[in-house]
Amino acid sequence: MRVLFYLAHAAIMLLFISCASQPAQSHRPTEVTVEELLSAPDRFDGALVLVKGFILAPMVGDIASFQAEPDYHHHPPEMGIPLALDPHKHNLMPFQLKRCVVEGTFHASRAPGTRSQIGKITRLELAK
Repeated sequence: MRVLFYLAHAAIMLLFISCASQPAQSHRPTEVTVEELLSAPDRFDGALVLVKGFILAPMVGDIASFQAEPDYHHHPPEMGIPLALDPHKHNLMPFQLKRCVVEGTFHASRAPGTRSQIGKITRLELAK
C-alpha cells in the first residue's frame, strides 16, 4: 500500500513539473543588414531585428536606413528600408546621414506598391 502511495505521489509531481510554464526566452534581436532584409524579406517577417545603416530623414518621404552612404545618393529609395518613425515626435537631425543602429520589428510587405519596413522601434542610436 505504501508503494502505491509513493508511486501516485511521484506521478502527480511529474505531472506538475511537466505542466509548469517554461522560463521566458530572451527576445534578442537578429542582427541583419539592409541588404539581407531587401533580398529575403519573408525570412525576417515579424522578427525583432537590429540593423546598422545610414539614416536618411528627408523633409518629405520615407525615413529610411541604407546599407552604405553612397546608396542614398546614387540609388532609388527602394534600396533602403523605411523606418516607422514620426518626425514630429522624434528629433532625427542627430541621426541624419550618419551610421546608426536601429532595433525594431521588421514587417515584410506582400502588397504591390508598398514597401517592407521596420516598425515598433525600440532603439535608435548612433553606431560606435
